Amino acid sequence: MSILDEFNAAVVQRPRLGIFGWQQNYLLIGLPLMQALSQSQFRAVLAHELGHLSGNHSRFAGWIYRLGITWYQILERLQREQGGSSFIFDGFFNWYAPFFNAYSFVLAPMDEYEADRCAAELAGVKNAAEALINVEVKARFLESSFWPDVFKQVQHQIAPPATTYTRMFTALQTAGNSEFATKWLQQSLAEKTNNADTHPCLSERLTALGYSQANQQKITLPPPVKTSAAQQLLGDVLNELTAEFNNNWKQANDTPWRQRYAYVQESLQKLQSLEQKAQKQTLSDEESWNRACWTLEFKGQEVAILLFKEILATQPSHAAANYTIGQILLQKDDSTGIDYVEKAMEKESDYVIDGCQLVSYFLNKNEKKKKQRHIITGHKNTTKRYCLPEKIALL
Repeated sequence: MSILDEFNAAVVQRPRLGIFGWQQNYLLIGLPLMQALSQSQFRAVLAHELGHLSGNHSRFAGWIYRLGITWYQILERLQREQGGSSFIFDGFFNWYAPFFNAYSFVLAPMDEYEADRCAAELAGVKNAAEALINVEVKARFLESSFWPDVFKQVQHQIAPPATTYTRMFTALQTAGNSEFATKWLQQSLAEKTNNADTHPCLSERLTALGYSQANQQKITLPPPVKTSAAQQLLGDVLNELTAEFNNNWKQANDTPWRQRYAYVQESLQKLQSLEQKAQKQTLSDEESWNRACWTLEFKGQEVAILLFKEILATQPSHAAANYTIGQILLQKDDSTGIDYVEKAMEKESDYVIDGCQLVSYFLNKNEKKKKQRHIITGHKNTTKRYCLPEKIALL
């Protein structure tokens, strides 16, 4: 077993004899995950991971997974060799890899459901369900709140913080009770299973466990974690690991952090100069664009969107400004952002794929999957009409 600095848990099988098998099992546990869960919830996570190794279906799915890893390792080894020996196999791998992934993909969600059943049997349905909910909510906390706040410090701090994981572990124990926790839970419950992830969505996993099946509105946040699994199980080792992770993160981020700090200070000075110049005279198109982008980067969306709209007042066909405004509005759940994204796609084909994905995600997230919105875009003098969020194949 290995304890890592990631918000994750996994079980890995490595063949001692390559394609001939004789598997060696490794349990990988993320210390942040242990700090986010109670001991009972963490027990459910362990049961889930070990459940991947039990049962006939899991053994078969594990064999499929190992087979995929073996092929990947063969290709990687061939590509490292000199003389272009992998060129002979490129055609085969280019055909086989997507074919193999497509036919084995269906096994992955089934394996997750089986592992969830193992967790429920060994730790109880309530603990298994609460573990799933806490993982979803606190993962969103790390992604949308904690890490952005850490990296904002680069605007005024020349070196990376020395106690990042200490702060994280404290924050994780209260994240489930924050003012945003209910919103994060509802976002998780609203998501649907798609072919971009091997894990079924939260609502389907809770339903399969029999946890508040009928009505998602009855699913609420678990009680606060008063004592984490890490605190109960690791004792004094927890402080040693935390100090080690603090130091490792600081060292790994020292150089890029200082580079970012230099860039930020230079950009803020340029932004200040542009703001002073804008009070006295009209900025050039390039200066207006740089001012809007730096404002978005350092001062936030509310101020920046006004500057992007000023650009559109004189350049209504400015594709990048249209796309940026559309992106900001859709992030705020404002459907008027679709019109801006559409205009950007009409003016520049480079925005077509990203724009389609952005609008499709917005419609799916807001449960408008069945609502079709026709979009017209021109590419190489050809006008194509398609509907979102259907599968996109344009270029």
